[in-house]
Amino acid sequence: MQNYSAEELESLIETAEQGNADAQNNLGVMYYFGYGVPQDYKKAFEWYTKAAEQGNAKAQYRLGDMYYFGYGVP
Repeated sequence: MQNYSAEELESLIETAEQGNADAQNNLGVMYYFGYGVPQDYKKAFEWYTKAAEQGNAKAQYRLGDMYYFGYGVP
């Protein structure tokens, strides 16, 4: 996972909010592991869910892990 500057992170968030599943998955990874942002399982779960609902297989897999381990699930 690459390191993002504040401007790049803002752009990634904007792209994810516009519905880009890859950007949503990337944000899920960042929040899950704490890459460049504070670790936050709830936010990771939210971004993975958005990407998974669009058929992003990586997000679907990671979301399954979150359910299995109980990380960030409602």
